Amino acid sequence: MVEKYIKIEGLSVSKNLFNFINNELLPGTKIKKSIFWKGFNKYIHELAPKNKEYLEIREKLQNSIDNWNKDRTSRIHQYALENGLIMITAGTYGNIIRTICINQRAKTLHCSQKLFAIYI
Repeated sequence: MVEKYIKIEGLSVSKNLFNFINNELLPGTKIKKSIFWKGFNKYIHELAPKNKEYLEIREKLQNSIDNWNKDRTSRIHQYALENGLIMITAGTYGNIIRTICINQRAKTLHCSQKLFAIYI
């Protein structure tokens, strides 16, 4: 299904959003539809450069977080390989992969990221 758009005050607005604002949001307020859409257009264009800047910062931060998590996980995998551990990926929490390492000889269980051991 293709979403329909309505042109108003120099903006292309989803018909669903347009109808919601005009028919549900504004009624009962003292705001006229024409005043709302003029102000909305003004602030959308005024804030667009800042929004773009914030999205770029967010992407850089997310890349840093992803790289940090990859680095931490790969160090744990390397440790496991060097120490003859069995590795099981237990699931994810956000972007962090939880890995369980089982050391058959010492009968210990280690979980990545939390860095704790359960002795059995």
